[in-house]
Amino acid sequence: VICSNVIGIMLLAPGVDFIETRLIPSLSTNDIDSLKRNGKIIIPSIYDSNGYTITELLIQDAKQYQLSSYLKDKAIPVEIIHGTSDHAVHWSESLKLISNLDNLN
Repeated sequence: VICSNVIGIMLLAPGVDFIETRLIPSLSTNDIDSLKRNGKIIIPSIYDSNGYTITELLIQDAKQYQLSSYLKDKAIPVEIIHGTSDHAVHWSESLKLISNLDNLN
């Protein structure tokens, strides 16, 4: 659970709920089998030649920290900074978040 006394949030190029919305859907059947069998997988990264290690624990832990769920019942200011040249998280992700926040209020 995210801290209950948050009075505002500043997000930098947010990949909101990345694990649920982007990572899990991108996994192949082999990735999922390997994750179940070994408890972890290594996915390629343009930022690290060794790739990123993704564990079952990370996936389970991410479920309790979903920002979109947290924001549903909060009326707090959200500031978003997102460059239009971001290749890791496209700026349209921030527009979707803004739209969802507008629909909540």
